[in-house]
Amino acid sequence: MPGHHQPILAARGRHVAHFDAKEPNVEWDIGHLQDRYARLPHRRAWIDGDEFGVDLGPDDFEDEEFEEDADSPPSEDRFPWSPTVVPPGPSHETPLPSKPHTSTRSPNSHPSNPPRKHAQIPSEIQTEQEPATVEPVDTPPLMSIPSTASPAPTAESSLEVDASQPAVATPDNSEVSQEEPNYDDQEMDNPVMPDNDHDALLGSGAPPFPVMENIPKPSQLWGAHKGPYHTNRWWLNLVLDKGTEPIAPYPYLVKPTDEGVVISTPMYTHAEAYVASSIVDTWVFSAQQTPRSRRLLANDDLTATYEWQFDQGGRMKSTFVKGSPYNTFRVDKVALKFGTIHAILSIDQGNARRTTIKLNNGETWLLYHNRPLKLTQAAGAKGMTTLASQGPYSGVVRLAVAPSDSAVAILDHHSATYVTGAKTRFVFNSDHEFELQYQFGTAGGKPSDLLMLSLDHQQALLVNPQRVNLKGYRCIKGPLNAVAGNRWSLRYQSNPIQWFAPNAIRREDLAELQKTLEVDIAQSTSVAASDPYFFGKGIARIARLALIAEHAGRKDLIAPVVATLKQLLEPWLAARNSNPFVYDKAWRGVCSKAGISDAGADFGNGQYNDHHFHYGYFVYAAAVVGKYDHSWLVGHRTPLLALVRDYANPSHVDGNFPFLRHMDLFDGHSWASGIVPFGDGRNQESTSEAVNGYYALYLLGLALQDTAVARVGNALATMEVLSARTYWHMSDKHSVYSLEFSKNKVVGIMWTTKVDHATWFGANLEYIHGIQALPFTPISTTLLDKAWVQESYPVLQKALTRPDPPMQESWKEYVYMYHAIIDKNAARQEIRSIHNHDDGNSASNALYWVSTC
Repeated sequence: MPGHHQPILAARGRHVAHFDAKEPNVEWDIGHLQDRYARLPHRRAWIDGDEFGVDLGPDDFEDEEFEEDADSPPSEDRFPWSPTVVPPGPSHETPLPSKPHTSTRSPNSHPSNPPRKHAQIPSEIQTEQEPATVEPVDTPPLMSIPSTASPAPTAESSLEVDASQPAVATPDNSEVSQEEPNYDDQEMDNPVMPDNDHDALLGSGAPPFPVMENIPKPSQLWGAHKGPYHTNRWWLNLVLDKGTEPIAPYPYLVKPTDEGVVISTPMYTHAEAYVASSIVDTWVFSAQQTPRSRRLLANDDLTATYEWQFDQGGRMKSTFVKGSPYNTFRVDKVALKFGTIHAILSIDQGNARRTTIKLNNGETWLLYHNRPLKLTQAAGAKGMTTLASQGPYSGVVRLAVAPSDSAVAILDHHSATYVTGAKTRFVFNSDHEFELQYQFGTAGGKPSDLLMLSLDHQQALLVNPQRVNLKGYRCIKGPLNAVAGNRWSLRYQSNPIQWFAPNAIRREDLAELQKTLEVDIAQSTSVAASDPYFFGKGIARIARLALIAEHAGRKDLIAPVVATLKQLLEPWLAARNSNPFVYDKAWRGVCSKAGISDAGADFGNGQYNDHHFHYGYFVYAAAVVGKYDHSWLVGHRTPLLALVRDYANPSHVDGNFPFLRHMDLFDGHSWASGIVPFGDGRNQESTSEAVNGYYALYLLGLALQDTAVARVGNALATMEVLSARTYWHMSDKHSVYSLEFSKNKVVGIMWTTKVDHATWFGANLEYIHGIQALPFTPISTTLLDKAWVQESYPVLQKALTRPDPPMQESWKEYVYMYHAIIDKNAARQEIRSIHNHDDGNSASNALYWVSTC
């Protein structure tokens, strides 16, 4: 399964080795089809107890935006820090058992296996589950949530962007103001964004599945949070294992330590098989005393705030956010220390608010401080040059690299305003357009002076951005462009694809397709797989037959498909199958029983790996049943929406599931990997299966006749498609990567710190291209752009004549389906030669695709 069968990767420093056969000392394990969670040495801290407090939300944006616990003593200083927590217990190096999955990612691993209108969501319906198998879940008190759907927002109800903000002083080609920055720490006038329109969308009932508790528990690095816990956020390395693997708050790489934090501009390595960014000890920002604890203080849709605590009341915290050219720390009563592996060529402390440091690696760093800060050279670790403050410091310090001499004045001008948190909101202007809005909470200066950096895909989407002529920053996803202001609005054109292909079936294909449907439907009466992924692929394959039959004018074939789907789905939805869904009360999510019991089972499902892939197939199949039998869908709404709430929950106030488990609202795509720490950060392999998961939610909304549900699913699918075409698909006209890597035309695995031209289950070209396309459904016509396929197919085509190992027939079918996008006639003949199909595909679907793509 995509993102599940991974080779053992040799360690290189703190990063996972790259898939480069030419590179010395890096070898592939020949057993690369085994499950990654059974093969990789995982490190977990086993912590007893669950006293972790309530997950705090971005309700306001005061300088100290998250309130103290009620039982904490009042602060006597300017920084009302959160209460002390017990330091984390000892961790245990506990490798998982080397147990390969019974299936492989090879095809056939298992035996064969209308216009929208708004309607209320029905009340919660009791399913056929035995009451004794469900125990109540102890959840935090929730806001009052209605059991019916919120009305879909209209253009008239859209949030208006604040037009009263003053124009930024440094647009493109403008002169930079040299006025003294305002370093007042007090929060400026910065009204918060209204609550997300969809916070009450799917209700808040406990999932109707048996309750279990995961073996790995959230560690004390989560601080006072009680959940629901995010399991796929970009910053998750802060709280996994010992919390010492890097995160990527673009444009920097940051690695927390028990002493403080390592900060680095990424060191890039470009190769044919990968592009990697690595962290070096450019700066080790710490204190002259060792912290007694550290923890996550708060998190929201875009940021994570981390805190270090010291004796004598010392505190230091940082809000990590993607896109800030500054690393910002709020410090109270801490003697600071700055170490670097580089030689310091010069230190200029002539500016009362900024210290300029030039290093022998050619970088110039600006250290901003809103209180006097005198640095002197001090003794440090061997091989490090160390600067120390004279006595304890209280105030704000910001560390930024200046990419050019001209950047200094711009960074000076914007240096006072920093991010303290963020909120996001979807606004649907129509069925054809929506906006994703960010509002960054700020302190220190004017919100309109907030300086941020935008990614490639965001540049074309930003509505009336206040651009700043600041160049030279980049991240693994390419160059970053500067904008000013604390409010962003990204305007997307919604995906137009619904149930059927956008084109008609060719008349000359119709008779052949109808006969093929008859055969496929007669043979599609069961799915042998017992894991959610392969079972999900199997039922989604069957479900597509019903839709193809309708489009092909054979409505008489729909009823047997729907009957089969009901028979297959109902045991899973009622938890009566051999490997039922269960509710994990430790992290708060739906997992398979086998996945909870064995971290290496079901492709890491119990570790929250790829839930949007797994459950998207279930939701797709159920949506198809609901299209033809609405009462069945209503009757099984509760367990189906529990799956949706697990992977695509649009609510911030649902105490049973986190908000949008997989989607990264800054990068515009999902992260698949779950609660296992990786040196390269989060990752996602199959963008097409991510698209399928959200497309399935869109179709479910259509089947439920609920515009709001449909719009959420369609928005997420639209975002995933755009980011896939921007960061996974590479062409001569556009690529954010080096020319050497871009010649591959497609990314296999995207990480937060690198990209690989490989998959978790092998490096064959058909795997790398195919995993970014399957399953082929109508929305694939939007994902697989014809111009890109025109360039990428000649690369993929080389694999067809590979003598050793020869391509498997089921993978050839996917290659031919790629080919159909640019040459239907040739592909039609190629498809007819296929007799063994992937467990997620069928002869009918292949022929339908060739005829309509």
